[in-house]
Amino acid sequence: MKYIDVMYGGKRYLLLFEYDSGYCEIQEKDNQYNIKLVNGSELERVFVPFSQ
Repeated sequence: MKYIDVMYGGKRYLLLFEYDSGYCEIQEKDNQYNIKLVNGSELERVFVPFSQ
């Protein structure tokens, strides 16, 4: 499964799931156990080249 890279609080996260309410589950890129529930308006999408 492919996840979307996003920025939240100055760190890179993976967008795991987006709820109809606008909230999203995100996972810290370097720590798979750090999962947060945040408002989608607080996220910024990160451009990742195809080579990654």
